[in-house]
Amino acid sequence: MNKKLPTFKSKRSFHRRSSLLLLTMLGIVPLDGFTHSFEAATVKHTMAINRSGSEQNDTVTGQVKDGGGQPLPGVSVSLKGTANGTITDVNGRFSMAIPDVGQPVLIFTYIGFEKQEIAVGNQSVLNITLREDAKSLSEVVVVGFATQKKVNVTGAVEMITAEDIANRPTTSVSTALQGLLPGLTAISGDGFPGATGATLRIRGTGTTNESGPFIVVDGIPGIDINSLNPDDIESISVLKDAASASIYGSRAANGVILITTKTGKLNQKPTISYNGYMGVQTPASLPKMLGSVEYMEMLNEAQKNVNLPQTYTPEMIQKARDGSDPNYFANTNWTKELFKDYGPLQNHNVSLNGGSADFGYYISYGRQDQKGVIVGDQYKSIRNNAKVRLTANKIMGFLDLDANLSYIDREQNQPASGTESGSGAIFTTLTMSPLTPVRFDNGGWGYGGGSSNPIAIAENGGFNNFASQEFYGNFSGTIHFLKNLNLRTQYGLNMINQLRSAFSRKIDYFYPETGTFWYSNATSNLLENRDYNNRLENLSGVLNYNTNLDKHNISAIAGYQQETFRYNTFFASKTNFVSDAVTVLNLGAANPIASGDAYQYALRSYFGRVNYNFDERYLLEM
Repeated sequence: MNKKLPTFKSKRSFHRRSSLLLLTMLGIVPLDGFTHSFEAATVKHTMAINRSGSEQNDTVTGQVKDGGGQPLPGVSVSLKGTANGTITDVNGRFSMAIPDVGQPVLIFTYIGFEKQEIAVGNQSVLNITLREDAKSLSEVVVVGFATQKKVNVTGAVEMITAEDIANRPTTSVSTALQGLLPGLTAISGDGFPGATGATLRIRGTGTTNESGPFIVVDGIPGIDINSLNPDDIESISVLKDAASASIYGSRAANGVILITTKTGKLNQKPTISYNGYMGVQTPASLPKMLGSVEYMEMLNEAQKNVNLPQTYTPEMIQKARDGSDPNYFANTNWTKELFKDYGPLQNHNVSLNGGSADFGYYISYGRQDQKGVIVGDQYKSIRNNAKVRLTANKIMGFLDLDANLSYIDREQNQPASGTESGSGAIFTTLTMSPLTPVRFDNGGWGYGGGSSNPIAIAENGGFNNFASQEFYGNFSGTIHFLKNLNLRTQYGLNMINQLRSAFSRKIDYFYPETGTFWYSNATSNLLENRDYNNRLENLSGVLNYNTNLDKHNISAIAGYQQETFRYNTFFASKTNFVSDAVTVLNLGAANPIASGDAYQYALRSYFGRVNYNFDERYLLEM
């Protein structure tokens, strides 16, 4: 092409403006990669409505440009304190209805530029100049097998740093990500201590099968991020589109999350840091159930409506009303009986960080202790994290070494599930009749037919204990052949040994008048042991090359990776234990069962990538 291209004083933002310009001309709104722009794109042009004859609306128009005088399409324009907003068109122009209330302020936001707030006052035309956020453009983000300046990233990549999650007192890394990254949703499921992680989805559910993202921690896949210590994390990158995640192959079909842990700071004196908190967790919203009288009256009404005989007579309802028969016509609020007012939580982390010009070290220890909000002492968890990372640079002038070792010891406990459809204490609480007491007047566990007593399950039903010892680490070396050519090799190892021990006690219920046997939740007590262990080894080598020729910047990587994985599991169970106090498998007297299973896989990959940018204006990635 011989046609002379226009020049722009603001070079760094040209490729973003031109991309948005093209998308806007095609009628396409970018969905990712432009933090403020895509948020604004979801806000429709707002038409103000006169709610009364006296309340009027003025229209403010204007144009938004950069420091070089070039119009900016796709700039988010919003009215402060409201949901009203719009975006600028291909010429950087906007029009917006402003209610004649208070002191209206317009907020202008655009990726790569500083946010501005402008008081409207009596103005009807606003011409805005946005200043570039140089710091944001020069940020380095982690991408597949490398890092890039944010200004040069072509794919949809978002990154957060340690500071973003430092002030969030969460129990797991996945829940700490809630609301921090556009395009990433974190939905919490289980709430019992030690299992409070969230389900992560990038750009929604993409398949009916496994929809979770591919997670890589310090170059090692397959690590449970909820077992990590959040204080050890340096940065988290999310690769959201095919362009950014394709280097990981088919495993990146649902996006990729890259986690980088902290390393020693060079040229720093030894620094000891402590971060911790103590607090309580309280049930925020418990279901409200009917009292006994209302329950009996509504059940009678429902039976009457379908021509069935009513269950409760007026005399029975009166007993529940006056409390004259606490054994069979109690008025129990089961949710109030099951849940405590609060459960204690504490988290403590201490680290040592420092280094010389060519040697760095980071050593940390973290402990988390969480108790549940259910009566009894079964809901609880403990997690211990220990980490050592040592780096040495310029060994013999051309070699860098990195040793990164982590050990995790954790334990989770909850009551045994029981036998009725696998129900536990919480589920059973929602199915219990309020007419049944927690305990009969003779001190025995209350029972009224149907479900077992949830308080008995929580306090006396047994335990379901999960213990895990996990080690992961990698050893890497980087050889600098030339100033712009190096080879990085890494050996990674992830070993996990886990044991689940579930002991279900036999709970007997007796008639309160005679003390004779009424019902038992099981024929005998039961112990089940499950042992899991797996081992993943990862070996990789990546050749990195980069060069700058005047305004031409080229970087390339070529790599090889090999991964082997093996999983083993063993199961054994017995019944009829003489004592509930000693839960050792050999003491079971009946029904011995044993089984085992294993599987393994191996993966070998070759990959490469080339990045080219001309003056940080035109970008190409292959």
